[in-house]
Amino acid sequence: MKWFGKMAGKKAALLDEGYLARLRQHLGEDMVSELLADGELELTDRTAQLRRLAEAGDVDGVRRISHDLIAVAGHLGLSALSVASVDLNRRLRGAQAEDLGRHVERMMPLADRSVAAVAAWRSAAAQNEAGG
Repeated sequence: MKWFGKMAGKKAALLDEGYLARLRQHLGEDMVSELLADGELELTDRTAQLRRLAEAGDVDGVRRISHDLIAVAGHLGLSALSVASVDLNRRLRGAQAEDLGRHVERMMPLADRSVAAVAAWRSAAAQNEAGG
C-alpha cells in the first residue's frame, strides 16, 4: 500500500477538494454530484452498520465494514476517513469483542464530520451551479 505509506506521519485532508475538482473536470458536474449523493448515503449506512456490529461484538463484521470504508472514503476524496479506516482495520487484528466499541467510537466523530463535509461540498457546488 504505497499511498498509505506516503501518508504516514502526515495529516490527511478531511475532504480533498482538489481531487473532487479533478473528478468534476473529467466526469462533469452532474456525475460528480450523483457520485457524492450516493457516497453520502453509503457512508451514512456503513457508519451505522459499524456502530451496530460493534455493539453486537461482531469483530469480523466490523473488520469487513472498516475495509469497505477505506474504499468508499477514498473514492469520495475523504482522505482522513480512509486513513482512519485503515488504522481501525489494523487495530482490529487480534481484537476481542469487548474492544470493538472503543475502537469504533474513536473513529465516529471523524466519520460524522466526513459525511457533513460531503453534504456541504455538494450544497456549495449546487449553489455555484445555480449562480447563487
